[in-house]
Amino acid sequence: DGSIVTSERSQRSTFIFMTTDSTSYSFVQAPVLYPNGTLQFAANPNAFGVFTVRVYLKDDGGTLYRGTDQSNILETRITLSRIQETAAADVYVQNWTVPESHFIGQRELFFSDLVFPTLPPNLAFFSLQIETVNVSSGDSTFAKYLNTLPQITSEGYLAISLTPFAFGTTNFTIRWSARSSESISTVLADRRSDWYFSLTILPVNNAPTFEVNATSIARLLLLEQDECSTEFPCILENFVINVLTGANISGGPKGEDWGERNQLLSFIVLPTYLNPLGVISSSIDTLGTLNISFPDHWNGEATIMLVLVDNGGNENGGQNNSTNVVQAKVNPNIPPVFDLSETVLIYIEAKIAKTYNAIILQNISTGQITNSKIR
Repeated sequence: DGSIVTSERSQRSTFIFMTTDSTSYSFVQAPVLYPNGTLQFAANPNAFGVFTVRVYLKDDGGTLYRGTDQSNILETRITLSRIQETAAADVYVQNWTVPESHFIGQRELFFSDLVFPTLPPNLAFFSLQIETVNVSSGDSTFAKYLNTLPQITSEGYLAISLTPFAFGTTNFTIRWSARSSESISTVLADRRSDWYFSLTILPVNNAPTFEVNATSIARLLLLEQDECSTEFPCILENFVINVLTGANISGGPKGEDWGERNQLLSFIVLPTYLNPLGVISSSIDTLGTLNISFPDHWNGEATIMLVLVDNGGNENGGQNNSTNVVQAKVNPNIPPVFDLSETVLIYIEAKIAKTYNAIILQNISTGQITNSKIR
C-alpha cells in the first residue's frame, strides 16, 4: 500500500542510549549518537575505565495494531584509557571529640560525613581501593591515648581504639592513597589524602568502689537491745575496707588524672526510719569506722544503705557513687528467770527460837545475751 510507505517515510527516528549509573561521574556530556552515525561525548578529566552502552533506534509511528516502533538493541563499549600521573592530594582537618572509653573497643567515624572538595557528591567509598595507610603524629605521647593505631575499614570507616580510662587532647595525621577499580567509572584516577585529626577525649567519671568487712557484717546481726544507745553509740573500726577510686590506674602523659586518684571521697549512710520510734543514726569516717546508734529500747531488724561518693561528677554519662547494703539485728531484752530447788518446811520448837538456812534458788539468769561491748 503506497500510502503506508509514504506515511512511514515521513516518520522521525531517534537513537536512544542506555548507560550505567557509573557514567554520570565519567562524562561531562553523556554519549549521543546522531542520525548521520556520529557518536559524541565529553569525558570528565582523569576519568578512565571501560563502559558498556546500549543503543536502539526509535521512530514516532507508535505501536497501534501491534506495530513496533523500535529496533533491536545493540551494544558497544567506550574505553577511556588511564594516563599515569602524580596522585592528587586532599588536605582535610577534622576535630574529633569522643567520650572516654571504659573498655577496649573501636569507635568509628564514617567517611561520608566528611566533606572533600575534590570528591564528587555521593561518591561511594567502596569504589576506591585503599593501597597505603600511614599514621603519624607531632605529639610524642600520641600512642599512649590509643590502644591501637587508627585504621581505614573496607566499609569506609575510620576505626580507632582508645586506651581505657584515658582522656585528654592529642593529634595525628592519616596519609592514605587509593585508586579506583578498573571496572568502575570515577573522576578519580589516583588519590592521596592527608587527614589531620585533633582528637579530644572527654573524661567520663568512674564510680568508686568499697567493701564491707565480713566480721562487721556478722557483728551487726548480734546486737543487744540498748547496747548501741543514743547516749552510748557503738563504734566498729575497719567497717569498710578496700576503698578505691574509679579507674585506679596511673596518670596520663600530660598530667591527666586518669586514675582519678586526686578525687575526694566521702561516705553517706542513708537514714533508716523506724516509725514511730525514731531513726537509726550512723556515720562512717574517712578511716572506715562506723558509728551507729538505735532508738532506746528498740529491737528488731533493719536495712542500712551505705553510699560512697566522689567529686568527679556525672558529666558525659559518668558515675560518681556506689552503694552497699547491710542488715542489722537488735535482739530483744530477755527478762530474768530463776527456779526453786525444793519446798522447805521449817518447824519451830516451843520455847526455843532457831534459825534455819536453806538454798532454795537455782538457774538464776539475767536473760541478757553476753556480748563484749564495742565502744
